[in-house]
Amino acid sequence: MLEAKALGYAYGRVDALCGVDVTLHAGQCLGLLGRNGAGKTTLMEVLEGLLPCTRGEIRFHGAAVDARARERMGIMFQYTALPEQLYVRELLQMFARLYTRSASIEALVEQCELAPLLARRPSELSGGQRQRVLLALALVNDPDVVFLDEPTAGLDPRARRALWRIIQGCCEQGRAVLLSTHYMDEAEALCQRLLVLHEGRVMAQGETASVLAQHATQSVVSVQTRDLPEALQSIAHSEGDQHHIVTDDVSACVQQLLAHGVDLQALQVRRKGLEEVFLELTEALS
Repeated sequence: MLEAKALGYAYGRVDALCGVDVTLHAGQCLGLLGRNGAGKTTLMEVLEGLLPCTRGEIRFHGAAVDARARERMGIMFQYTALPEQLYVRELLQMFARLYTRSASIEALVEQCELAPLLARRPSELSGGQRQRVLLALALVNDPDVVFLDEPTAGLDPRARRALWRIIQGCCEQGRAVLLSTHYMDEAEALCQRLLVLHEGRVMAQGETASVLAQHATQSVVSVQTRDLPEALQSIAHSEGDQHHIVTDDVSACVQQLLAHGVDLQALQVRRKGLEEVFLELTEALS
């Protein structure tokens, strides 16, 4: 649906993007991951047309991006100021009038669970409620592509899950979604594909399962004990009385724990997750 090749962008002498390729598919969510300053927001703003594409090209439905193509894009920024004197229903109606084509307000109210909020002003909304309103405004033009820049930042678990349901609904409706997030569990839950940025360069990209299969080849053995033997402390990552050991050989690791008299009653073994993969990909280059 949207394809960008060899994108580059610089702030003065600082390269924010260096040859980035992006492909967004209908009905899929692409997770954009990276540390602060990695270039995530810059990439989104170039794709959205808010920043000029100084190097590379962007194609929307196979054609160059123009004003009509941008009408088919929905954007939810990290922060958006809303007119405080308007009610939520009036906000939806006002934003809908800005486009030549708009979604059904009633359908948006149902999809984003806004019925109890229609007679409230923005100042009367909680953080999660405000984010649901902003997501509805990003969908008000019935877009093909939706850009979401850290939509769940700072929300409690229940509010995050409410937004997850809406984002999943967008994909089920056939939209392409680009989701920037710092939450690895969110990326694993919502994203069929991932793109990991570091200092403007792509460190990993592909289907979520493939990225994990390629980079998460080791296992994590976790034990709970207050006194981890000194001989094991150098290979363990400790959090209080929880100790995690990354290993290629689970059997050998368990034998080593037994040999040092470690109680294995609370032993847990799992494959490395996206968070460990992300840290390894980005910290190795710091």
